[in-house]
Amino acid sequence: MEQFYSKLNSSYDVDMLYKRYENYRQEVSHIIKKQLKPRDSVLIVGPGNLNDLDLETFTDQPVHMLDIDLRSVEEGIRRQNHLISDYRLIQGDITGLSKSGFYNNFNLLQLDYDKIEFDFELNQYDLIIILPIYTQILLPQLMMEVSYESLNAYLPLIQERINNFNSLLYRHLNEEGRLVIFSDVLEYKTDQEEAKYLIAHKNHKIILDDFFNSYLNTFGHGLGSYGILDASTKVRQNELGYLVWPFSDDRTMLVQWLSGKK
Repeated sequence: MEQFYSKLNSSYDVDMLYKRYENYRQEVSHIIKKQLKPRDSVLIVGPGNLNDLDLETFTDQPVHMLDIDLRSVEEGIRRQNHLISDYRLIQGDITGLSKSGFYNNFNLLQLDYDKIEFDFELNQYDLIIILPIYTQILLPQLMMEVSYESLNAYLPLIQERINNFNSLLYRHLNEEGRLVIFSDVLEYKTDQEEAKYLIAHKNHKIILDDFFNSYLNTFGHGLGSYGILDASTKVRQNELGYLVWPFSDDRTMLVQWLSGKK
C-alpha cells in the first residue's frame, strides 16, 4: 500500500502542481480558518504532498497528519518551508485492509473480515480536516488489478470502509469538535463544456448546487459524494459549499466541502 501511493504521488510534477494550485489552496485554507480556534488540536487526513493546504493556516495549534505515504507528506512540509519536527505524522492504511490478505489477490470471497482493523492510533481532536480521499479508497488499486466490468462488485466493500472510517474519525472528535471535509465529486476534461461551465461559475454556489443536484438526480452518488453524505449523517451540518479544482492541464474537478459539529 505504501509503495503504491508513494509511486502514485510521485507520478507527476509536484512542484508544478504546487504553483498551479495556489488559488485553490488559498480557498481551502480560508474555509479551514473559519473553523479554526486558538490552540485547537488538529488532525489532517490525507495531506499527501500538501499541495492543496497552506500550513501557514495553523499558528498555535498542534497538528497531526494521517497518511499512508509519509515521504510525500515530509516533502510537502519542506516545500512550504516548515519543519517536519513541528508536526506529528501518523502512517496508516485508512481502509483497514492491510492485514486482511485482501491486497494479495483482491478476492472478495477470500476476504478475512476478522482481520479488518485500522493499523494506527489517534488522539482526540478539536478539528478534523479530511482532504479528498474517498475516491482514493481502494479504487485506484482496483482499477489496476481487475477489469472495469467487475468494479461494481467491489462498491459495497468500498462504501463499508468509508462508513467505518468516518465513524472512526467521529469517535475521535472531542465534545463540540468540528469536522471539515473536502471531496472531489465530479471530474471533467478541461475542454468539455461542463468543465467550462464550472469554471465560469466557480463563485456562484446556487448555480453549482443546481448543477451538482442535476447530476445526482440523473446518475446518483459517486464515491466522493457518498463519503460526504455518510459523514453528514454523523455530525450537525453547519455549511455546505463547492470549489472548482484545476487538477491538471486536462482535468477539472468539482469539490464539495462540508463543515459540521459533533
